[in-house]
This record gives sequence, structure tokens and C-alpha cells, in this order.
Amino acid sequence: MDSFIKVKSNSAIVLKRKQPFVDWIRSLDEEETDIDDFKEEDVLLVPECDTIEQIKQFVKKNFEEIFAFQCFMECMDDEVWPDISNYKLFQEWFELSYHTMVLTWD
Repeated sequence: MDSFIKVKSNSAIVLKRKQPFVDWIRSLDEEETDIDDFKEEDVLLVPECDTIEQIKQFVKKNFEEIFAFQCFMECMDDEVWPDISNYKLFQEWFELSYHTMVLTWD
């Protein structure tokens, strides 16, 4: 068998948009926007972490960049973005799950 699992030296965050994010998008666009349009989750590879707590610390340190990227993907005009420096708002707008090991098939 030529195929096998390799352990990649990354951890991952799975980011799911919550209703407040969708509501913000709706406020920018007259088109009908539905939460179903945002059901797909993003997977962010982050530096290798041994524990979930380490990943959470990484997120807390880097949430503004993550928040800005999510906003930018929907609207390039940062003048209408929410306060991306607000960690509490970030937590209200996104649901995260954490994974310490990423496996790849080569």
C-alpha cells in the first residue's frame, strides 16, 4: 500500500459563522441573505500546539487578524466593519472548535 497517514506539524481551528455575522452581512446588502449561505465552515491551520488551551491562547492573540479576514471576505470596505479589536464580539460572531493534530494522506 503506497498511501499512508502522515502527521502534519499543525493544529487547526474550525470557524463557523454565527447569526450576528450573517445579520451584519444583511445590513450591507439588500439581497436576501440566509444563515444557510454561511453553513460552510473555514478550517484555519495554525502552528502546532500540544493542547487545546494553547490553541485558544493563539486565537486570543491573533483574533483581530482572523476577524479582519472574515470581514474582508464579505466586504472590502473596512469603514463598515464591526470593531474587530473586540474579543467578546469575536466570540459572539464565531463559533470555534479546536484540533491539536492535523493528519494528511500522502
